[in-house]
Amino acid sequence: MIRSHNAIMRNAVKIQIRYFRRRANLPTSHVTQLKSEITDKEINLHAESAEQVVADLKKFGFRSIDERSTLEKTFLDYLNATQSSFKKSSKNLNALKLSLTKNSEVVDNRMQIVFDYLLKEAEGEIRRLERMGPQRLEEEQRKRQANSFELKKREISSEKELEHAIFQDIISSSSPEDEKYSLLRNTEILFQVVSDLSLHDLGKENLISLEQMVQAFELSKLLINPEHRLKCILLSGNLLYSLKRVRMDPINESFYIDALVFYGFFNKALELFQSNQEKVNQRWWNEMGMMICLRANRIRLFDKLWSQTQIKFGKNCTNVNILKTAIKKKLFLRDFHSANKLTSQFVHIVEKYGCQPSITLPDAHHTKLFEKELEAQNFLNDTDIPTDRDFVSIIHSHLYRGNKKQALQLIAKFVATEGIEVSSHHILFLNLKLHLLKQFEVLKKDVGPFMYPETAEEKLEDLRKSFESLTNEMKLNNIRKSCNQIFFDSILSLSANPAFTSSIETFLVNFWMVPNDENVKSSKDLDISKKFRGLLDILLKCDKEAAALQVLGKMEELCTQEPYEGQNSNTFFVEANAHHYALFINYYKTKSKNVRLKSRKNYDNKVLQIVERMNSNEIAYNSVFLTSLLQYYSDASDFTNCFRIINPVLALKVAEEETAESFKTPLSFFDRRNITRRLYIEIWKTYEKYYTFFVEGSNSPKIKSNHAAWKHHVSSTRARTNAHPQRNLRELFKFMTFNDNILPDVHFYHIIIYTIIRSRDWDFLPAVLTFMNKVHGVPLNEKSQTYILNGLKRECTPEENSRLARVLSKKGGANDQNSTSTLKENEFYSTNRPVLQSDGALDEVLQALFEFVETKNNGDVTDFNESFAYLGIEHPVSSGR
Repeated sequence: MIRSHNAIMRNAVKIQIRYFRRRANLPTSHVTQLKSEITDKEINLHAESAEQVVADLKKFGFRSIDERSTLEKTFLDYLNATQSSFKKSSKNLNALKLSLTKNSEVVDNRMQIVFDYLLKEAEGEIRRLERMGPQRLEEEQRKRQANSFELKKREISSEKELEHAIFQDIISSSSPEDEKYSLLRNTEILFQVVSDLSLHDLGKENLISLEQMVQAFELSKLLINPEHRLKCILLSGNLLYSLKRVRMDPINESFYIDALVFYGFFNKALELFQSNQEKVNQRWWNEMGMMICLRANRIRLFDKLWSQTQIKFGKNCTNVNILKTAIKKKLFLRDFHSANKLTSQFVHIVEKYGCQPSITLPDAHHTKLFEKELEAQNFLNDTDIPTDRDFVSIIHSHLYRGNKKQALQLIAKFVATEGIEVSSHHILFLNLKLHLLKQFEVLKKDVGPFMYPETAEEKLEDLRKSFESLTNEMKLNNIRKSCNQIFFDSILSLSANPAFTSSIETFLVNFWMVPNDENVKSSKDLDISKKFRGLLDILLKCDKEAAALQVLGKMEELCTQEPYEGQNSNTFFVEANAHHYALFINYYKTKSKNVRLKSRKNYDNKVLQIVERMNSNEIAYNSVFLTSLLQYYSDASDFTNCFRIINPVLALKVAEEETAESFKTPLSFFDRRNITRRLYIEIWKTYEKYYTFFVEGSNSPKIKSNHAAWKHHVSSTRARTNAHPQRNLRELFKFMTFNDNILPDVHFYHIIIYTIIRSRDWDFLPAVLTFMNKVHGVPLNEKSQTYILNGLKRECTPEENSRLARVLSKKGGANDQNSTSTLKENEFYSTNRPVLQSDGALDEVLQALFEFVETKNNGDVTDFNESFAYLGIEHPVSSGR
């Protein structure tokens, strides 16, 4: 990427402006107190034309500066110093100089001349990279540039050549090491220009032509690196569509939509898809729309589009990637029925078309290009044959999302599928971590009952051979003999705790199975960090706190060492990070449960020591550590420390949204998110617990045997709390669902509902329930429905009594049973109220909530209506029944 030279390129494309500089008189003294008292004169220019202003300025000693010429010379010097050593590049640069010289008096098309040069150079760079490969091309560039530098330094014979050599050395010394031999230098400059034009909405200014924009888009499709390709497609596509007078054909627009989805611009992608759906009328276009819905968490819209596509184009040609993603989403939402239905369709495709080994697939990094649109349509509508990795990925989703029986059936189906080889068996074992079973008999016992009796023995024998070959290759047999207790005795126990299983595998594979230090040194730092996380996790789970702290201490030593100091130290360890410290917080949280106050304070001090160790080593917090810390303090009802964590996190989120420039530095959506789903869950739980103590009437009104003790506990908790929430639940819900695109499942939504009821924000609850069902496609389960209705019953008594008291006070204090029954019948349970349009269990709940809110607020439903507008959803109310 170009960092130090962006200013050169950007200044070269500025609109031409004439600057004037006045020669300043030297002061009489550099000491302020000794300066002569010459008063500054204010010059007012009054002229009839610009020419007159220029003439007057020259009379006062100003001179004109040729800004354009200076910038162009600097830009050409930069291109000279950084040009590729290939002959064609030199030819293109000479042609650029000639064009600028010939058109020295023309201002309008100078940017187009430069952009043409960048287009030619970018295409040449991409073609060379594709033909020669990155390693060979980099070696060739290093060799040619080194020879070129030495030659130019030896042949300096004039002042101009000396100036050029000095400029070249300045550029070389100021460039980072990874930029000195950039393989796509001009391509990066080209798309930086495209980015600036798009960011400042200059596409309509005719700085470059429409044909040049299209050429930039076509070039972006040729890039090999997938992430770079998507970024450049996004930038050039934004520039094209900013004109608001052109639209690409569906094939090219699909590339742009893919880029929009990758970088999180779901609404724009969905808008483009829907506006062209009827016109395109192709299966592949509908499949693209379904993937947009899945990535955007628009599950209800996906269901609708899925049904339409199945009816219109049949069930046998569904894209495998869509099936995989949909199954994962449905399993995440605990919708096992829909997930099983989608899985059955995948199995049907496998039975009809087979399952090919993934190692035989061609390289997918290159964009496939077509001569005619019909060829592209046929390719996109072609049958998508599943691979063994697709099959295993679906099994993994079922197994680790709790759909155990279906997972075991799929394993049996996978083993019995024709064409499955030993390499496919290894993919199955490694992906599902079946190599961590105690012995093959465990796998046979779990999967055997689901296999076809006719082929079971043969297929299981093949599976046994694959299992033994893999475990021998990974040197697991010796470990089983010496430490069999850390392996698993069933597939269900293997998947019961994915984090613990992953820790065991990480520790075994990366330490016990790789005793050679050279292999450890060659691993990436992130991988080594995960290994130590697994080691610390295992030590703490075995109550080896002292040993775990010793390991942590060794890791902290690397954080304080200078790079040269660590060269001779033991490189077996890796620098500590927030993930490692979070393990200790989790450990102390578990140990501090159900202990006496004195022991609790001991663990409080240990947690404080962990935080101080992080601060002293200047280790940054992350969402994992903050989640663990929040859990610890929330369990103790320490709301002061809880909101000292939550408030800054949400304040940072607000600051980021206010200063966001998404198109300036586009990132993958998941790179932009700084509050994870787990952290959001803990924040909601903390809010719920806080409202239990601080909102009157949020706890049960019934007097219980421990009422006095609870009242004292509430009073003491309120007294010691010095920090309170700065953001309300409505802002928190919008941050989570809109800004961070979090998809809550059924259990998470129950926490959200529980918290809103605790806060007694009954006006906002109907909007959340509608959003949950209509946008995220999460049904209202019986547990949440019962809790809401019971909450209404508890809430009704004080609200009705207060309303009844106001009514009776106006009538002279009458208070009889008839008045009460009349009020209930006519004012709260009226049958003439508007009907809420919903489906299923929501209808009853929303109707009850609407009637309650209207009664509570004396008919004022403004806040109720505004909550729907706040979430951008349609109000589910219509007149009449």
